[in-house]
Parts: sequence; structure tokens; C-alpha cells
Amino acid sequence: MSTSLKALTAAKIEQVRSIAEKSFGSNFITALELRSYIKNPKKKCYVSLTNGVVSGFLLVSVNSAEELKEVAHSELSWFVDRYSKHNTIGLIKTIAVDQNHKKAGIGTRLAEKCIFLLSKKVNRIIAFCWEQDGSKSNFFLLEKCGMKGVRKITNFWEEDSFAKNYNCKVCGPPPCLCSAYLYEI
Repeated sequence: MSTSLKALTAAKIEQVRSIAEKSFGSNFITALELRSYIKNPKKKCYVSLTNGVVSGFLLVSVNSAEELKEVAHSELSWFVDRYSKHNTIGLIKTIAVDQNHKKAGIGTRLAEKCIFLLSKKVNRIIAFCWEQDGSKSNFFLLEKCGMKGVRKITNFWEEDSFAKNYNCKVCGPPPCLCSAYLYEI
């Protein structure tokens, strides 16, 4: 089995969306959003290709503290206090691996590459870890890559689920009441 890491291309968007839908629920990540990761130089989607098929992906962006406010949701004042002194912040928005390729080290390879590349561009890297049915989806992966948990945010995606009308894999139609853990390095 041959696995490589590449930047997302338009031809692979539907494969990424399929993994995202199975991992998080419908409309959490749209084709339009994925296209922005191809076109915007401050965003990147890395995909893991196993025998030419997408087996996992990671969404990352480089942000100013001001831009980071967009993802702060109900924790805006905490985010401002914590990150306003940083010129640039790398955000690992999402990591997902296809169910058929779990436990193959794909998520770790994606995260390690991303952290390595981001560390050359930013002075802080943060990531959200989704708590799903009491299990933190990427907890061990993020810690393995040197990140530390700094905050649990209850109902983190509630407002966002209404605004974007996505159906959480756990909660169903809005509101999404899942919590997030914020990690940083």
C-alpha cells in the first residue's frame, strides 16, 4: 500500500467531503469551503492519498489574531486575551481519516507535516479537538505531536451549526451541542 501527502486539488474535493460527512455529519465542511483551501494562500488542505484515493485530510490556515475571532464563537473575549499578542497563529481546523484507514498513522503524518510547515510561518499553533460521545477525536494525536490541551469549550459549535445549518453526526440537526478542546503549541 502506497501513501503520500499532497495539497488538495479540485478533483479530490468530493472524496474529502465524503470523509468529512462520515466523520462529522452533513454540511460541516462544504465543497465551497474546500475550494477556498485551494484558492486562498493563507489556507491549505493536505490530503493523504493511499493508492491514489483520499484516505484522510487536514484543514489548516494562517491567521492574524483579528482573523482568529471568526472561529472563537462564544469564547471571543478569552481568545482575544490569550492570542492578541501573537502576530500570526496557525489553526488546525480539522483532521479526519477514512474509517477504512484508521490506525495506519495517517492522522499523525498529516499533523506532523502541518505542524512542521506552520512552525516556520507562525508563532503559535492551535487546534480544536472535537469531543464526540465523551471521546476526544484527536486527543492522543495532538498530544503525540507536542500539543497541550488548554481549554474545554462547552457547546462550541452551537452557534456555528445554526449559521451554517449543518447536521452533527452526534447531535443531528442544529443545534450541535458537542464540546471542543483547544490545544496549542
